[in-house]
Amino acid sequence: MAANSLKLHFGTHKAGPQGTHYIWIDPPWEFYGPNGLIADSSYPGDDRFKEWSALFAPINESVLERWTVPDEGGAEFYFSDGYRLTLDAGYEARGDDDWYGHWYAAVRNT
Repeated sequence: MAANSLKLHFGTHKAGPQGTHYIWIDPPWEFYGPNGLIADSSYPGDDRFKEWSALFAPINESVLERWTVPDEGGAEFYFSDGYRLTLDAGYEARGDDDWYGHWYAAVRNT
C-alpha cells in the first residue's frame, strides 16, 4: 500500500513477497467483506496507517477468483471468502483521449 493506492501481489508462493504479477489500483476504491464495507480509499493519516492497512489482512492468502470491467467504467475484483474490491465510485468510461488509467495489471520483470 502506498498512501491510499493499492498494489496487489500475485505469484508470491513462487517468487517471494514481491510476486510475479501485480495489480496497481489508485483511489477511489471500496473494499468489501462478507458483511459489508470494510474500508475505502479515504486516507486515515500517518498515525493510523498500520491499523488501517491491517483491514486488508483477510486477502493476504486469498485467491482472486474473477474481475469485471463494466461498460460504465471502473472495475470489480472478487476474491475468495466473499471479499471484493470495487473501483466504480463515480468513474466514467474512459475515452480514447483519456491517458490516465486508475488501475492496471502487470508482469513483474525478474
